[in-house]
Amino acid sequence: MHIFLIIILSIWLLGKLGRWWLRRVVERRMQGGHPGRRQERRSRPEGQVSVERTIRMEKRVNSNVGDYVEFEEVEVNNETCSGE
Repeated sequence: MHIFLIIILSIWLLGKLGRWWLRRVVERRMQGGHPGRRQERRSRPEGQVSVERTIRMEKRVNSNVGDYVEFEEVEVNNETCSGE
């Protein structure tokens, strides 16, 4: 009976501590942002837009694979295809 009470109290205490810890983590992120976040490289005036190009990836499919074929689904009525 004592072990059962200890287990129940331990679960309750872990729940309370978990909520307290989670609340602190969320409050810190809301106030100061993520501590490991990178700072912007260059400070730009508000409203200025810059476009950074990414590296163009080569096709991963071999050119000898074949042609693209588009299929169309056709409903078949069994009464008309019975051959009679």
